[in-house]
Amino acid sequence: MTKEIQAFRVLIPWRPFREGFAGTYADVAVARDGLTIKGDEKGFFQLPLARIARLRLGCTEAKGGTYYEVRIWIEGERRPLVLYPPRYENLGPYAAAMRALVSALEKDGRLERVHTGVSKFEALLGPVLMGLVVAGALFVAGFAMHPPEWWHFVVIPGIPALIFGVLTWQAATQRWPRPARVLADIESQLPR
Repeated sequence: MTKEIQAFRVLIPWRPFREGFAGTYADVAVARDGLTIKGDEKGFFQLPLARIARLRLGCTEAKGGTYYEVRIWIEGERRPLVLYPPRYENLGPYAAAMRALVSALEKDGRLERVHTGVSKFEALLGPVLMGLVVAGALFVAGFAMHPPEWWHFVVIPGIPALIFGVLTWQAATQRWPRPARVLADIESQLPR
């Protein structure tokens, strides 16, 4: 690898990965021509930029905080390599490394391989579940309240419909996987 640009730590949930990583963490170093992953106890993997078939940056906001992830599809591999930086550590190096990696892909003319968002399933889960709640609230307003008044259809499903709208907006703007058109598109999926 050439001169190292950025490095960060990731959790190793992918222990059975073919390089035989061991330990709790791995160090990921991003260089101009690719990245290297070195396990705490054992394991080493070098990934040149040319082998990256697709890269998807994503984040999920949860009750305990924001979880960041990067999925890297490698040419010749069936499953993506998933990297999770620990959310309780400084995430600045992770953000800088991902910016450097995407910038290197852009310089090589491979920006079409970079995507943002988590997954279609995670994007649709919240709106679908809240849509069921809104349908239930409309059912209660129309059939359980006798005789149904006009305001039953506004007050009872109002708050679930508002939450449904917010979740649908988040799914469409942040969580749905989509190609990055410019380098700035990845900023919504990185820590600030």
